Amino acid sequence: MRKVVLAIFILVAGCTPSSSSDADLTLSEFSIESAASTIDSGVVKLDVVNTGEFGHTVVVADSTGRVVSASPLIQSGERTTLELDLEPGLYEFTCRIVFQSEDGTVVDHYEEGMHTRIDVEE
Repeated sequence: MRKVVLAIFILVAGCTPSSSSDADLTLSEFSIESAASTIDSGVVKLDVVNTGEFGHTVVVADSTGRVVSASPLIQSGERTTLELDLEPGLYEFTCRIVFQSEDGTVVDHYEEGMHTRIDVEE
């Protein structure tokens, strides 16, 4: 009987949903996708993966536009984790890389669509 109870406990523990204070971000040309549209305030762990062809960054700004965190350049195929202490509010997650191509065209990752918003709740 103890083995059955232990097995049930292990199964239930393994099926517990991940904390809503964790979030996954996927970067690619030209999008940032989030696994969650809302997360809990406090310490938030962001697992960021770049599935795109080029390097990207993650810049986190609050609703006033104040930058609260920024990642280093995340190369294609790389993964990084950011830990943030976020107050309740709406935050924008963006890639702020801007460059000029050989033909003179200016490419702004934000203007190309690399941004998403996440609501941080109490």
